[in-house]
Amino acid sequence: MNDNGQCYGEWKDSAEWAYDIGQYKIIHKNKYPLDTTKEGYEGEEEGFRYVSFNGYPRDQFYYDPVGDSISVMDGLWQYIASDGKYKSIRSETYYKDGVLLWAKSYDNGLVYYHRVYHNDSITVYNYDDTVLFSKEIRNTDFSIHNTEYYPERPLYISNAEIRSYANYYTNRVDTNIVVLSGKEDVVINSINSSSKQYQLDIPISLPYTIKKGDTVLIKILYQPRRDTPQTKGDITIKTDKSTYQLKIISNAFHIDKETFALDSIVVSKKEDKILHISDYHFPDAEYVLKSSTGKPIQLKLLHMEQQRSFHMAIDIDCHIRLKNIPKGEYIFTISNTDIKKNIRLIVQ
Repeated sequence: MNDNGQCYGEWKDSAEWAYDIGQYKIIHKNKYPLDTTKEGYEGEEEGFRYVSFNGYPRDQFYYDPVGDSISVMDGLWQYIASDGKYKSIRSETYYKDGVLLWAKSYDNGLVYYHRVYHNDSITVYNYDDTVLFSKEIRNTDFSIHNTEYYPERPLYISNAEIRSYANYYTNRVDTNIVVLSGKEDVVINSINSSSKQYQLDIPISLPYTIKKGDTVLIKILYQPRRDTPQTKGDITIKTDKSTYQLKIISNAFHIDKETFALDSIVVSKKEDKILHISDYHFPDAEYVLKSSTGKPIQLKLLHMEQQRSFHMAIDIDCHIRLKNIPKGEYIFTISNTDIKKNIRLIVQ
């Protein structure tokens, strides 16, 4: 640090098991028209700012001005961490006079996430092992403008991150349509699903040659089992040149925002085994089960961990095992600060 307490030159954090390494540079505070209204992240060290500045869509890290100058990150920065045995680079960022130009994240030495910042957009590259899985063009607020899957390969796929949602009463089967198109002639040898709960409707006989510019529409039908609904899987497409994987994230519930409108639902101790409730639709809700005589039934609520695949997330599933609930009719009450609903629950 200089006499004013500003960082400059090479820098390495003092921690041994996880630390940042890079360099700071001192520049004139008027180099950019800074907008200092956006404070640093909660918990950041005092004086450290994370701001958006006018005329640039990117964020900038810097320390509060001292006189006419500010200290900014510059050049390559690396975050290095240890698993207890080995140290490895977990992420890299590159700045020019404090302006973030690109960022990479690593897993076992391989890049899995790469962001490149432009004046009016952000390009995001997602990798699956060494394969470029998707290229996203995002707006400056980071919302997705356009996504291209397997951009370096000859088969165009309209959607390789499929989100499927079903319930057991009003939306028993959920259908997604995926468009395949040839950037050049491609021979499709096989299309297979990882689970019987993801059924395929393929309108062609395989192997099939998609000519350049031609398209084929395939349907993926999510038909969840009542006792063990599939929550993730994939569709594998093998061609004469490469292999593609369509990733599926799925949910199935007995009670969700649609079935919540029903007056009664029927579940089976044998076929359902578990009553699945969408916690996402009923945040911080209380669940009360009473018999027809008004006697409360003790409930044990189990919560599944939220799962993610790239930027997709599975809704949190609150479920109740039916094993210890006797057959009969019950009043099932769902309530939070916004809602209260009684549903007649018939356990068979």
